[in-house]
Amino acid sequence: MKVQEMEIINARQITPQEIDKQNFDVFIFAHSGDARWSQLNQNFPVHAGRRILLLLKDFENFFPEGKTGVIDLSRTEIYKLKSTDNKGFFEFFESVLRETESSQPKILVDISCFPRQWIGALLHCMFITNLDRSEAHILLSYFPSSFYMPPHIKNVREANLLMDFEWSRKRDLPVALLMILGYDSHAAQNLIDRLKPDKVVALYTAPDFDKRITEEIERRHKKLIASLPPSQVITYPLQNLHKVNAVFTSEILRYRLTHKVYIAVMGPKILTALSLVLQIRYPDVEVWDPGDIDLHSNPVPSAFPPLLYYLHFEQTEDF
Repeated sequence: MKVQEMEIINARQITPQEIDKQNFDVFIFAHSGDARWSQLNQNFPVHAGRRILLLLKDFENFFPEGKTGVIDLSRTEIYKLKSTDNKGFFEFFESVLRETESSQPKILVDISCFPRQWIGALLHCMFITNLDRSEAHILLSYFPSSFYMPPHIKNVREANLLMDFEWSRKRDLPVALLMILGYDSHAAQNLIDRLKPDKVVALYTAPDFDKRITEEIERRHKKLIASLPPSQVITYPLQNLHKVNAVFTSEILRYRLTHKVYIAVMGPKILTALSLVLQIRYPDVEVWDPGDIDLHSNPVPSAFPPLLYYLHFEQTEDF
């Protein structure tokens, strides 16, 4: 069977004002009990032929019988999926592509309330899709979290790969683990214990939109940060995805010839997408879901503008 592969020919940050200028075939967003779930609807005029709300089964009690007074959902399709059902999300997203008549579909996806496994399934679907589409335009939206104090979580999920490509399994090399830190220090240590890396690089946001977020990350990972030499503690400006990409790419290139490079994202979910794009470009790199609890329900709406990451896919030749 012939397979139609898609490759990324452009990945860049765009301004929120671009949303109003676009007509999307589909707009997808999710509800997990987090206050950010409806913010894109409330704050920006989204022009889309089809609107789909994914209700996480894990949080159905937040959304009884599909009713809410926050936004009008009368023209919105509602689907239910478990947060860990990456296969179900893959099949859902593939069906959305199949049902979109345009040969160059434009899809807006607000990942603010997405589990990381869904983000992995979305990018994996785009990369290996066998649908006949000459191009596809995916715009990912993410509202940065306002500062809050999530609980310390000790019962974490098992860590696993977000996109598993057979050809990524490189020859036997030392392991370099790039850890994009968030609040969850327990999941970070669990992943270190599992992978037993030869090199650990800690990366975290500084500055963030709110300096208290940086301070809390530094406090929770104080022991890890103190154990590393300065050259293996890297900061990045979350507001500028171009610079974030440059920092991550630099660290990948620094290690990938001599090490097997793993990336684990415990920080903002938009960086999960950015890391997966880097995996597509450097297939010997692996991006891990660290097993942290990535669906803390933040009751505080985001006080910051969304980060928008535009991905332009183009179909490669058949093989």
